[in-house]
Amino acid sequence: SFLLRPCYNDNDGGYDMDKTIISVAVVGGGSTKEMNPAVPYTPKEIADAAIECCATGAAITHIHVRDPEIGIVCSRFELFQEDQANG
Repeated sequence: SFLLRPCYNDNDGGYDMDKTIISVAVVGGGSTKEMNPAVPYTPKEIADAAIECCATGAAITHIHVRDPEIGIVCSRFELFQEDQANG
């Protein structure tokens, strides 16, 4: 999933619609590989997806990690560390 946000312009106190920040969530909410085979599960898959998004214009990547065995979103610190090491 991704989100487009116009940039706030300090010069006139409004939003600059000519500039956009692209934010992506490569893991998604509750999607599984059964729903979409491109959903990343492993730290390497997540890091590769984030790098690909940055290469195509994303400015922000929102990261959650998944249990690489079963694909559910989890909060295992070592998986976050591995994501950072891969990216």
